[in-house]
Amino acid sequence: GYCECEACAKLGNRADQNLYLGNQVLRAIKDEFPRVMVCIWAYADSAVIPTTKADGYDAGTDRILAAVYSIYSKTPFHELVAGWRKASHHLMVSHSWYFCNWHWDLALTPSRYPETLDDYRPLHDNGVRLLRLQVMGDWAKVGLDRYLSAKLMWNPTASTEALIRDFCTKMFPSASLE
Repeated sequence: GYCECEACAKLGNRADQNLYLGNQVLRAIKDEFPRVMVCIWAYADSAVIPTTKADGYDAGTDRILAAVYSIYSKTPFHELVAGWRKASHHLMVSHSWYFCNWHWDLALTPSRYPETLDDYRPLHDNGVRLLRLQVMGDWAKVGLDRYLSAKLMWNPTASTEALIRDFCTKMFPSASLE
């Protein structure tokens, strides 16, 4: 649970309270660790749009890494990401089902990949540069998911067809692609 005392309530919503804590930690360690970032989670009750900013945001020197999760959030995911972009320049997204269920559809509907590409563009446009995948550890089942996710976060305009071909060529070098 979160503290509900008057002093904490004055800080703002749960996201604002997390930003406050992260900023306090950075102030305490800034002299000894000037390049360290502090990661806070926008998760569950704190997966709301903050009304405050990370220290140094306006000067582009903020050091809060906001890990934005969609799970349990009542705010639509892309709105949540866009809202956090106004509070921190450093965003990571974690979305356990959103990005990593492609392998189930590959054999049945490979045409789904191009529409999935559109999911990455707004994230990239909102400054997301880190992606946390919650997937099974079995590379055979999720290797393509991980490969496509990494490539699309790096370059959201990449051709999914070309990426799939590249993955298959590298993963199965002795197999025919025809």
